[in-house]
Amino acid sequence: MISVDAVKGKTDAKVKTIKKSLFDEVMAKDNKATFSQLSDILLMAFTFGYRLNKTCPGSGVAFVNVSSIDSDIVEEYARLVLYRHPEISSENAFWQKVQEYADAGIEEIYTMMVLQNKPFNIDSLLSTDE
Repeated sequence: MISVDAVKGKTDAKVKTIKKSLFDEVMAKDNKATFSQLSDILLMAFTFGYRLNKTCPGSGVAFVNVSSIDSDIVEEYARLVLYRHPEISSENAFWQKVQEYADAGIEEIYTMMVLQNKPFNIDSLLSTDE
């Protein structure tokens, strides 16, 4: 098993996505009203995916440098992912799991903000019955 400290210590990694176009459309639609950078959307997308316990497996393209993510957020990612997946044994496998949760979660945000043309609302996450 990899440790939280090992994840926090590797800042040269990149988070990947198979849903880059969805992240880009949400960023454009938001126009920095809620999300000032892709790492902010990544956090919310991960949160939705993790909360719903949904993942979207696949290898993707790099889109966020880990160094651009606040170290406290990286630590929370690590605690959550390693709690649910103690079998993870490498930094690459860890960031792959973050990607899988975020790729599932971005679908929820995309539906809300782009397809339904609604502003981002965290209460939608908190009121989910799934």
